[in-house]
Amino acid sequence: MQVNSIRYHNFRNINDIELQLESGLTILFGDNGQGKTNFIEGIYLCLTGETFRFGDNFDFIRAGNKQASVTLSVENKMIDELKFSIDNGRKLHWENEKKISSHRLSSKFPVVLFSPESLNSIKEGSSERRDLVDQFLLMCPDLNYQRVFDEYSKVLKSKNKVLKSYVNQTISRDQAFHLLASYEKPFLSLATELTHCRIRGLNALSEDFQNAASLLYHQPVDISVEYLISDKNALHYKQDQVFESLQTRTIELSQAEMAVGHSLVGPQKHDINFLVNNKSSRIFCSQGQQRTLILAFKLAQMMYHRRAYDTVPILFLDDVLSELDSYTRANLVKLLNRMEGQIFITTTDQYLCRDLTGQKQRFMSVSRGGFSFL
Repeated sequence: MQVNSIRYHNFRNINDIELQLESGLTILFGDNGQGKTNFIEGIYLCLTGETFRFGDNFDFIRAGNKQASVTLSVENKMIDELKFSIDNGRKLHWENEKKISSHRLSSKFPVVLFSPESLNSIKEGSSERRDLVDQFLLMCPDLNYQRVFDEYSKVLKSKNKVLKSYVNQTISRDQAFHLLASYEKPFLSLATELTHCRIRGLNALSEDFQNAASLLYHQPVDISVEYLISDKNALHYKQDQVFESLQTRTIELSQAEMAVGHSLVGPQKHDINFLVNNKSSRIFCSQGQQRTLILAFKLAQMMYHRRAYDTVPILFLDDVLSELDSYTRANLVKLLNRMEGQIFITTTDQYLCRDLTGQKQRFMSVSRGGFSFL
């Protein structure tokens, strides 16, 4: 898959510009705050329907304007035109001039993103690690993961609303019990399906994860993952076992949920533990080793997608090379030199990329929202 062209209109600090892009490696360099990340964010938004940065919809619009848009031509077995726009704060997506839900994009147009934030996922909270797995699953068209995720989120929101209403004394205990009983069956069914999707995905990725880690560490290393439900590793659970575990925990914590006013059970409470030589990476690995693991996990997604779907996702590395130690950076460069597909790298130091020699390269200078190929 590759982006052939892109057009920006009042997006972030980018005024009006249209560029033709090519396969291989595009290296964007320039000082901080010039628009390098804005450039790749525009592509990412069109392909996934989401941003990887904080802020509201108005932040996408260049100062002094009311509208912004990004349009790109993407080739993935066929050529499609994708468009993202902001009009008076409303975010819209089009595919071939027809409106499309952002939720449908990820499985059709796979991308993998490295950012300084993603490299810290292991040492951060469990939600960041769940996001890593969910981002991978959303790219897998055969899993229909977005539907399950959305339906579960709606039921969870409704359940939490009841629990909060009870705590705030706006409904009686009997009313709360009656409403919670009506949500129990769909809640457990969808929680089980979502959890089992994650377990299946992690097991499917395990071999590629092991291979990617060994290549980055440049030596044999034992890499494994635990999927934790109530602090128990459930990576080997079958679907009925997941259901039984969630059902038992729901019964055990029902009174506690009534007391605190929100759900204490479900995939939003699960965690992922990355192990190196059977030891928890959160405790026993340095920050550099943790970052190497996350790199390996994301590179494994590239490998898996190429093998399972015969498509190479677009790869973004946003100011990542400077975050890595020299050893890990050198090993990553070796891997990038062997990779197929379209890769975008942003950096403040173009010389960090001097060893990237395995692909066709284009250097792009970025200054005050302007872009010029060298």
